Amino acid sequence: MKLYFLSGLPRTGTTLLSSILNQNSNIHSTSTSSLLDFLSGVDYVYNEVQQRHKSADDQQLKNIFKAVVSSYYLHLSKPYIIDKWRGWMNNIPQIQEIITSDPKIICTYRPIEEIITSFLFLLEKDSNNFIDIELKKRKIECNNLNRSMYLWEEGVVGETYKFFEESLKYKNCLYISYNDLVFNSQHTMNRIYDYLEVKNYTHNFKEIKSTSDDNDNYWQLKNLHQIRSEIKYCSPDPKKYLNSELINYFKQYNKIFDYV
Repeated sequence: MKLYFLSGLPRTGTTLLSSILNQNSNIHSTSTSSLLDFLSGVDYVYNEVQQRHKSADDQQLKNIFKAVVSSYYLHLSKPYIIDKWRGWMNNIPQIQEIITSDPKIICTYRPIEEIITSFLFLLEKDSNNFIDIELKKRKIECNNLNRSMYLWEEGVVGETYKFFEESLKYKNCLYISYNDLVFNSQHTMNRIYDYLEVKNYTHNFKEIKSTSDDNDNYWQLKNLHQIRSEIKYCSPDPKKYLNSELINYFKQYNKIFDYV
C-alpha cells in the first residue's frame, strides 16, 4: 500500500476530486480523514503519560506514530490510499519524519474571492449555519461583509490559507487549480497520475458518484460536501455577494498562487 495526501483550500474541489479518483478501482481516496487527528491525540496522550513517568523517549513516540499510520488502512486491500485533510499542508515536516521522506501531496486552490463567495452561497441557504451562530453570539449583524471577514480572519479560509502558504516551503507538492479540474479535467487527472507515478486512468466526468461520507451536520453547514454528478462550472459570481472593495481586498491574497 502506498499512502498519498490530498489537501488544499476549502471549496476548491477536494471532495469532487476524491470522488473522481475513486472511479479507479486501485485507489481509495478518503472523505475528510481523521488520521492526523489520531496522530495528534497520540502525541498529546503520550506526553501526558511521560510527564508522570519522566521517561520521555522520542524514538518510542515515532514508533507509535508509525504503527498508527501503518495500521490505519490495514483493512483496505487497494494498493493506493489518498488521505484527504487540509491540515496535511501544515504538517509536511512531520509527514517526512514519521511517514515518508518524500511525500506526495496534492493541493487544490482557487481565487480567495471565489472561495468566500462559495461559502456565502451556502450560508444564505442555511439559516442555522455555523458562522451566523457565532456572529449572533457576539451580537454582530449577520451580513455578507461580516460573514466574509469572519471566514477570512477567524474561520477556515484564513487559517487554511496559512497552511497553503506553509506548503510552499516544500518543493514537491502538486498544485491543482479548481478551474483546471473543471475545464481541463482529463489533462488534470493525467498530471495527478504522473505525479503519483500511478498508471493513468480514463475517468467518466459525466457520471460522478459522490463517495464522501462527511457529516455536514457536524460542520453545521448544509451541502458543504455535496457534488454534482457531472463536472460543470456553476460557481456563483462574487459580484453578487461582495462589493468591489471587498473583492479587491481578497484579490490581493491571490498573488501567492503565482508561486505554484
